[in-house]
Amino acid sequence: MKKIGFIGTGNFAKQHAEVLIELGAKIVACYGSNAGKTAAFSRDFQCKIFNEPFQLISPDVIDALYIVVPPFAHDGSIELKAIEKKIPFLCEKPVGLDVSVCNQISKKIDQNSLITSSGYLLRYEPLFVKIKEIINRNKISTIRICSYSYMPEVHWWRKEKLSGGMMVESGSHYIDLLRYLFGEINLVASMTSNGLSRNTISDCDIYDSMEAILKFQSGSIASIGVTHLLNKIHARNDELQIYGQDFALKIDLYKLRYKNEATVLYKEPNNCDWNSISNHTSKKELLTRQSTNFINAIQKNNQSFIKSTYPDAVKSLTVALAMNQSAEWSQFTTI
Repeated sequence: MKKIGFIGTGNFAKQHAEVLIELGAKIVACYGSNAGKTAAFSRDFQCKIFNEPFQLISPDVIDALYIVVPPFAHDGSIELKAIEKKIPFLCEKPVGLDVSVCNQISKKIDQNSLITSSGYLLRYEPLFVKIKEIINRNKISTIRICSYSYMPEVHWWRKEKLSGGMMVESGSHYIDLLRYLFGEINLVASMTSNGLSRNTISDCDIYDSMEAILKFQSGSIASIGVTHLLNKIHARNDELQIYGQDFALKIDLYKLRYKNEATVLYKEPNNCDWNSISNHTSKKELLTRQSTNFINAIQKNNQSFIKSTYPDAVKSLTVALAMNQSAEWSQFTTI
């Protein structure tokens, strides 16, 4: 499996392509809506530019497809064409904004037994594999996870119809991590605060912050919070806290994800040597594992190499969109 096509030619597509080149793959085709970025991508990776995306989605052109486009660009047509042509694809998150369309795509993927992957990188972090083992031998009651950050400097991010809001666009990384560690979520309730960014940032209509409560099928509960009100001078706060009977675990997710460090506070009755399991990796290493597993899955026709398939990513999207809906309905008890 050597010939890769890209739909989307921005910065993150470039990161994927650099990893693929190191793995021995060849980027042969690309399509992007931004002419300047697409020309640069074509020049950097010596691949042919196609004038419309369906032209490159052909087994005569590519062996696999990377779909790296913003949330609003996922109308389902690219994914459905890839399924029709039986071309395996990796789709960056969030995989869409219309869950009914995404469910339709998931159904067709299952019907065609097509190999797919999604962009949820944290599942490839070995630290979380070990944490999952620890969680499985303890009784967990409640979890807290947050992502307090600043607004990215891209125009579509600040429009809810284009990005879905922070919980859908970036917070879904942590929704997916919660699902990976603790199982499926069957209840959500959320609230937002509004007005600060809308009054200070041009053409902005997304909420300032969201806080949500979740319940897992296991019976455990969790809370998740996001905000984009910090600026680049402020320290980000990304943290995971897990509590149970005689059990506590705290992880600095910001240092883990962005500084390649693991700061962990850990306690359980049968304590273990934490240093032996804190083997965290860089973002590039995670991208390498993700693409390596994707390629192996295609070559061996074995979906089990993939930690987050497209249909699985749709489940994380469904939770995030349910939070948006809950906040819009505002069905809470007034005191």
